[in-house]
Amino acid sequence: MSHSRSGVSLRPPFTSLSKMIGLVDCNNFYASCERLFRPDLQNTPIVVLSNNDGCIVARSQEVKQLNLPMATPYFQAKAMIQQHQIKVFSSNYQLYGSISARIMRTLANICPAIDIYSIDEAFIHPTVAQQQSLYAFGENVRSRIFQWVGMPVCVGFAETKTLAKIANHIAKKQTVSGVFIIDEQNKTEIMRSLPVNEVWGIGNKSAEKLKRVGIRSGLDLINADSEVVRKAVGINGIRTAQELRGVHALLEDPIHSKSISSSKSFSRPVSSLNELKEALSCYVETAHRKLRQKELHANGISIYFKTNFNNQKVPQYANLAAAQLGENQSLTYFIKTAVHLLETIYRPGFAFIKVGVILSDLTSGPTQPSLFQEMETIEKSNQLQEVMNKIENKFGKNTIFHGVQGIKRSWSMKQDHISPSYTTQWDQIPIVK
Repeated sequence: MSHSRSGVSLRPPFTSLSKMIGLVDCNNFYASCERLFRPDLQNTPIVVLSNNDGCIVARSQEVKQLNLPMATPYFQAKAMIQQHQIKVFSSNYQLYGSISARIMRTLANICPAIDIYSIDEAFIHPTVAQQQSLYAFGENVRSRIFQWVGMPVCVGFAETKTLAKIANHIAKKQTVSGVFIIDEQNKTEIMRSLPVNEVWGIGNKSAEKLKRVGIRSGLDLINADSEVVRKAVGINGIRTAQELRGVHALLEDPIHSKSISSSKSFSRPVSSLNELKEALSCYVETAHRKLRQKELHANGISIYFKTNFNNQKVPQYANLAAAQLGENQSLTYFIKTAVHLLETIYRPGFAFIKVGVILSDLTSGPTQPSLFQEMETIEKSNQLQEVMNKIENKFGKNTIFHGVQGIKRSWSMKQDHISPSYTTQWDQIPIVK
């Protein structure tokens, strides 16, 4: 039997209470992705930067031990980076998305009932047979993902998703095995020592409000009167308390969000309408891909742009335009609509630093047909979209794209430290010599 540093048992016996939920979470995901094809970077401190190489958004364990804070601007961290020979990478979302997809496919192969929560997290629902030895099952999940993908993960099991989040945190911070189970035998002790601000769903502001009414720990929240919790932090606080008690209370929304957006700041100010069209079309393509992956329909589209309001020496302008979408859910139609909206609000003489798109009013069923859309045109657009999807699925992202998206894309975000797209670009596949 293994033990944590605090003395809490890390391998409790199987509990037959209610069906357990697991959370699989990748360790230092972005940094670990960069190491997959670079074995020379094992044990090397790594940071990953945000869009346009602005701030630190991911750190390896070695960097965390150096106490370099998250979200530190890159220019402010350069001295420390040089001092400790920290390896710097620009965000490579193409690589990270590809690795994430491999992990989720592997996980689905082990346990088909999964809920993907983020790019590096997924909830799993073990079968009755798998629950007979949750600890061994968790070890199998970890070893399989590491063997098949090369990604280190930790696994936490508990009665609810909120508790599974806490279990995973303990597995990551306090265990060698990387697996932890919260059950009735250890839950009280864990909740007593857990600060309320570390409970998933309780932010710092909510934690301060709860502390003012005497709720300082997870156990305090479990034992608190629901009306007191509601007055302090609202209905979501009550749901969190119920989750800690072992009651499934999180809302299960099949859409997961009310909208899908895509936008990035430019690497330089952009003034020309053609470049804005290129950028907007690329962001529409990104949002449309997310829409297809979630198998949703969008009934509304909005586009927006803005200048740099922090620079009062240049003329300022920002605007937004929106339109309804009908049954035609093809990328071609989305881009055409977005470009038309852009043309209606564009004004020359301004230096724009950002453009973006929002797909809204998402539904999981068919969209409402529009009286102004010809069914024959819709059918042709959808057929073209199916062909483009098949080409992209076979040959990779950006194999085929609309001409309006441009080729050079000199406006694209700054990525001075970008790593190769090892898994999605033929010319960047690593060669073993």
